Amino acid sequence: MKQVTVLLIAVLFSGGIAEATVTQFYDSDSSSYATTNSAAKKTEFLLLLDDPITEDFENFSEGQVGPLSVAYGILDTSLSADYVFDTDQHPGEDPAAISPTKIFYHHQQDVISIDFSSPQKAFGFYAGDVGDGALSVDPDLVMEITFVDDSTEQVFITTGPGEQRWLYWGITSHEAFKKVSIWGDGGDAFWFDNMTSAVPEPSTITLLSIGALGLLAFSRRKRR
Repeated sequence: MKQVTVLLIAVLFSGGIAEATVTQFYDSDSSSYATTNSAAKKTEFLLLLDDPITEDFENFSEGQVGPLSVAYGILDTSLSADYVFDTDQHPGEDPAAISPTKIFYHHQQDVISIDFSSPQKAFGFYAGDVGDGALSVDPDLVMEITFVDDSTEQVFITTGPGEQRWLYWGITSHEAFKKVSIWGDGGDAFWFDNMTSAVPEPSTITLLSIGALGLLAFSRRKRR
């Protein structure tokens, strides 16, 4: 028992467990407004989360601009041209919505940011009409993640050309983060729907620490 306890503690404090900081989940659909691939990727992403919270923008008014108090923090943009769009009020027009009628319409290359009210470890969303901008931009979307220690990491996706299609993009992180910022798409407008976030779950390090403490307590009790 003593050997097992010592081994666990050595692993915990020697950096013997390595985890990637950010893992991405991404897929897109090639035809107009299809969601087969993107919905499958969303399901894969959500299955990993504990008690996810989704903002679908249905509680906001048509034309409402940021900052918006969303389900898990504050959403804001660098331009007032970004706003909540109600597809029911514009029949026969682009864009479409995932659920059920409202989206957040995002113009050009300004930055959309979400400041979370508490640290998170997962974030994902649908985006529509990405990749058909007038400018040639690679990558199409960039996400900058700000961790709780103020360090940052950028991840990106390249969709290739396409009109009016949906994609799903999610990330999970070993380290908790407090903000995400998203930009790109070569000057064209696109839109967001069903933005999902999840709070931290116990990490492998935490679970092993608890296990090591339990083994220590057990071995001490056994010696007595």
